[in-house]
Amino acid sequence: MPRLRFLALAVLAGVMLTAAAEAGGPKAPVVVEFFTSQGCNSCPPADSLLGDLAGRHDIVTLGFHVSYWDYLGWKDTFATAQTTQRQRDYARYLNERTIYTPQVVIGGHSHVIGSRKDEVMAGLTAAAQAHAMRAGKIPQLAMEKRGEGKLVLRVPAAKAQNIAVLLVRYDTRREVAIERGENRGKTFTYHNVVGDIRTLATWNGQAMDLDLDIQDLWRDGRDGCAVLLQDMQSGHILAAGRWEKRGG
Repeated sequence: MPRLRFLALAVLAGVMLTAAAEAGGPKAPVVVEFFTSQGCNSCPPADSLLGDLAGRHDIVTLGFHVSYWDYLGWKDTFATAQTTQRQRDYARYLNERTIYTPQVVIGGHSHVIGSRKDEVMAGLTAAAQAHAMRAGKIPQLAMEKRGEGKLVLRVPAAKAQNIAVLLVRYDTRREVAIERGENRGKTFTYHNVVGDIRTLATWNGQAMDLDLDIQDLWRDGRDGCAVLLQDMQSGHILAAGRWEKRGG
């Protein structure tokens, strides 16, 4: 996997951009996607684990809430058709006939039961080792300021085909009181709750610059975002970075 280095060349008013790979730290963050539901009584341990991992700089953690347990009596307040479809897409990539919660997908290419902490951590270790072995084989990404309130994402030329550049916006922390269903009467804190995901471009190996608008990143109250480079044939995530709004 690439040695990833996102550069914030200026401090924007009221905004702190945090790179997933900091100077002197891990250069190839592992992407960990948790699929969960507020109505699933086996999900809270996985939700807690996501919270524990959310602050680490060597991984990019994302929480995708799904809607197919809503019939149990509680409609997940964060689930959307888009976040649920993300898990269905992984079922196709991973040749799985069913989907379930809590599920953790690591790097877009392997999955484990999200409540099994030891298995999740072992998967993270294996993915980090694979990243280290492949360091330098795909390009470094860079981000820098361009004009007022703009950032440019630079993707240099490399051997690649049909790679989606995805922007994922999320809420770093949300608290919900569950009133009905399997978890009724309980209040949970959720981390890195994905609100929306969009395709910015398709990368086919040519050098590319993409402009990002800071105000758009934080629209609708979002305070975190990630960029993923994902192979749309295999589902594998080649590179990633995240930024979070702090204060102001």
